[in-house]
Amino acid sequence: AVLEDADATQDQVDQAVADLAAATETFNAAKEAGSYVEPADKTALAAAIAEANSNANDPAVSTDGTDVLPTEQWVTAEELAAYQAAIDAAQAVLEDTDATQAEVDQAITDLAAATETFNAAKEAGSYVEPANTEALAAAIADATYKHLTMTTIDTVKISVTTEY
Repeated sequence: AVLEDADATQDQVDQAVADLAAATETFNAAKEAGSYVEPADKTALAAAIAEANSNANDPAVSTDGTDVLPTEQWVTAEELAAYQAAIDAAQAVLEDTDATQAEVDQAITDLAAATETFNAAKEAGSYVEPANTEALAAAIADATYKHLTMTTIDTVKISVTTEY
């Protein structure tokens, strides 16, 4: 208002400047830092979790691998449980809407370490399929039958010759 008052005195203008400076100082002192935090980028974490879930379903679970074919891999139940716990921890960070980028990055690092440990624990199975003995059993049965037949024939010949 003083600025537009053509009849304003210098004292009024000076007072308006002083009032504006005081108001600006009060306003600036009242300002606070913003609390907005950029949402964490969880794309890499989601991909790592999906890959880990697939990896966890790959090997068989066994106590010693003797029930797993040599062409397949196995881990113990304890090794799988430890890996699943790491996946679950990463999933919790993924689902946390307040997770920071540092927490997301740490979850990715932790899951990668757990994956490395899990993969190192995988072993080839040692199951050996039992031999198929059906052919041997058939051969033995055939040989036994032939032996009995020959013995019977020889006995009959001997009987015949001894009667004369």
